[in-house]
Amino acid sequence: MEQTAWVEKLAFKIAIKIAMLSALISLLTGCKTSPPTPPPKKPGVSIALNYPVVLVGERRLIVKDDEPSLITTTVSSGVGFPEYRFIDSSGTQYSVKRVTEFGRKNAFLNMGTSPFQVFLELKSEGKISLEKAKSVALEAALKPEGVLGPHGKEIATERIHGAKSVADLIEVCRDPLERK
Repeated sequence: MEQTAWVEKLAFKIAIKIAMLSALISLLTGCKTSPPTPPPKKPGVSIALNYPVVLVGERRLIVKDDEPSLITTTVSSGVGFPEYRFIDSSGTQYSVKRVTEFGRKNAFLNMGTSPFQVFLELKSEGKISLEKAKSVALEAALKPEGVLGPHGKEIATERIHGAKSVADLIEVCRDPLERK
């Protein structure tokens, strides 16, 4: 009887140690990381975009006609790329995963006015419907940093809702408050 209790205790201790060891092994195998992506060698974008592209921020719409104008910026412009959603002319939506700066100078020396370029690592978020794109653009257009003016809300709403395609919407986003 005494020997059976001893064997049971030993079996229980072994079972606990095996469980702990298997848990440790499963944790270690889950920690394997993929090799780090090498830093970009030059400014650009990670995914080819169809231009023009509209950058939709919380309170701002910016239209960029080509890659050089997209990747060239200044500190004083206030464009923090990760906070913008990109919609290209094909109706594909992108988010910014990472920004790598090239040639940026100290903002205190020139008040942030020197241009520099960036590499934008983008993530495709898939196609966006025209109605959803209009909704996103209208939300940003109606929250400008300045005053909308007496008829600004009506003008922006009318122009954005009047867009017939994503490309047309991007053109409207150049100046959504301008009555045509």
